[in-house]
Amino acid sequence: MKERFEGDDGRRLLVESIRRQPVVEGDAGLAERLVAVCDLQEFKAGETLIADGGDDNTIHLIVQGRASVLVSGTEVAERQQGQHVGEMALIDPMQPRCAAVNAKTDVVVATVSEPEFTKLAQDYPRLWRMLALELADRLRQRNRLVRPANVRPVLFIGSSAEAIPVVNEVERQLAHANILPKKWTTSVFTPSEYPVDDLIAAISASDFGLLVLSPDDLVESRDEVLSAPRDNVIYEGGICTGELGRRRTLLLQPRGVDIKIPSDLFGLNPITYSVGPEGDLAAALGPAVTEIQNVIGRLKTR
Repeated sequence: MKERFEGDDGRRLLVESIRRQPVVEGDAGLAERLVAVCDLQEFKAGETLIADGGDDNTIHLIVQGRASVLVSGTEVAERQQGQHVGEMALIDPMQPRCAAVNAKTDVVVATVSEPEFTKLAQDYPRLWRMLALELADRLRQRNRLVRPANVRPVLFIGSSAEAIPVVNEVERQLAHANILPKKWTTSVFTPSEYPVDDLIAAISASDFGLLVLSPDDLVESRDEVLSAPRDNVIYEGGICTGELGRRRTLLLQPRGVDIKIPSDLFGLNPITYSVGPEGDLAAALGPAVTEIQNVIGRLKTR
């Protein structure tokens, strides 16, 4: 069956199939790169693609056929052509597989190793964001009917270590509001540095997400060098957007600083603040915190 995707004509079909993957977003260049590093594999119906508890960390892009996701032997989901399996171990490679995946029909997959995927993500950083959105969507479908409402709104706050002073001041100003801030900070993004399950659980238990953007890194985009937030903040923002929705995902950034953010993904206008020459962070953030409170007061808990 995989012979269909081999040779010059088959490779063209394989590239077209990979382009249709949600994480690829139709990018022909990215699809070509994935095809160049993938291992094309075929599994007969009933064979195991992924073993529960396994220590491998590859991602399988399903090119043809259908597969079952099994937890303790019970099917919890079905994946088919145009979808992927194995993303959890790819994102958090230190953890064992938490589910089995068996071929439901004969299946052809393009398998990409964690090192190769990570290399590609350095050139296509939106891969992490799109993977986060896909993961959040799957989690939302599973948990939508079982999540109890919070007594008061919970605000997830994500930032880099460099923006912690801003986060602390926002938290201080919310101390007497009917809002529960939940800080999540890390200095440098690596998917395996903190438990992804914990991050997703923290966002899922929240009603709003606040991403504090700061010009932590420099990136080159179209021959122009721009400031950019740390990748962990963008990754957390992708999960917030997918899990909480755009209206409940807020961005906070300094006014007048050109920060390259994936506005096409978030679809949001950031809340801004400006620190005067006297350096009074409390005064600078006051109007922004009021705006945050207004949004939360209007939308309330989920």
